[in-house]
Amino acid sequence: MLYDNKEVRRIYSENVRNIPNLLDHSKSLREQAIQAFELRNAYRTEARKLMEDQTLRAILDKARPNPTFDEMVKHKILDKHLTLEEAYRDIIKSASTTNKEVDEQLNKE
Repeated sequence: MLYDNKEVRRIYSENVRNIPNLLDHSKSLREQAIQAFELRNAYRTEARKLMEDQTLRAILDKARPNPTFDEMVKHKILDKHLTLEEAYRDIIKSASTTNKEVDEQLNKE
């Protein structure tokens, strides 16, 4: 079943906000960061599959593709000037938040 952009965003946002509850806190910080990162990418991919607006989906896939974990760690370290441990913590934290620009764009429709 396909949904309008606003409903897809609502579903995605609920899933993303729940990520901290799904992490295995008995694992290392790195493993938790990987788990959070992979959940976020999976939810993003699934949300895009649910979009009625396949034109917008194609735009999002091209403009905002799912990064790899290594790309994300590199971004956090180089662009945000974080240590490796800080990068892992930031990945965990940011995995449970949505992109405000995309939220605003899709909620206008």
